[in-house]
Amino acid sequence: MGSFVNQYSEIGKLNAVMLHRPGIEIDQVTPDFFAEMLIDDTPYLPAAQKDHDVFANILRDNGARVLYLEELFCEVIADDALRRRYIDDFVCESGIGG
Repeated sequence: MGSFVNQYSEIGKLNAVMLHRPGIEIDQVTPDFFAEMLIDDTPYLPAAQKDHDVFANILRDNGARVLYLEELFCEVIADDALRRRYIDDFVCESGIGG
């Protein structure tokens, strides 16, 4: 299949990282979650996206390959065999019967 995730050091060079750019899910953050998320106010999407983009560029500038979960998922569902395997794995892992 593809390459596997390997992590040998907490302080070594970061080669690749998977990220999710903040999107409309930010609107779901309510004060009930502030303490858990270590925030004091509702996130502002444009600012969160700008901060994310700066962070992703810092990672790239330091040699890390930045992979986006959304793009990876789109690649998987575009391939018939991978899509079927994903669905089978999801159903198996979810414990959904029937």
